[in-house]
Amino acid sequence: VSTQSTWVSDRKQARLAALDMVTFAASDNVPKRFLKMPESEVEALLENIQEKTLKHVLSYGVGFIYEGMNETEREVVEKLYEIEAIQLLLCSYKLSWEINLSAYMVVVMDTQRYDGQERRYIDYTIPDMLQMMGKAGRQGKDDEAKCLVFCHTPKKDFYRKFLFEPYPVAVSYTHL
Repeated sequence: VSTQSTWVSDRKQARLAALDMVTFAASDNVPKRFLKMPESEVEALLENIQEKTLKHVLSYGVGFIYEGMNETEREVVEKLYEIEAIQLLLCSYKLSWEINLSAYMVVVMDTQRYDGQERRYIDYTIPDMLQMMGKAGRQGKDDEAKCLVFCHTPKKDFYRKFLFEPYPVAVSYTHL
């Protein structure tokens, strides 16, 4: 069983991407491919879910969480993911510092987010990117892990260099 977490910019993108994954699975004639738990057990857990979109995608093995989400619903989604009952989890990037859920494969859907106050797109910080990418690999379960970063072509070289070349460290010696 291989789990996947996907990082998106906000809750709207988490919902839309979850619906897209369910649609993708259905178009491939295996709609419940991401669900690894008997449907009767899942239905019992879904009684605690009020959000219609979340209830729908969870029944297909796809979940999403975001900051400000109903705490009970978030706990149900996280538990289903931890026990690998659902294989796909979409998360808003801000949660990368709050949750401790790892995956065989991590996907970062973009390297920037829209800031409504500044009315422009802002790049994720390097620590944010490292935090999201660092969720790849489940200790004791995976011998290897994968991380996919989707970004605009001009940023591709920056991330390739950042990830695969050593980072220069400045050292300062002071003599007393």
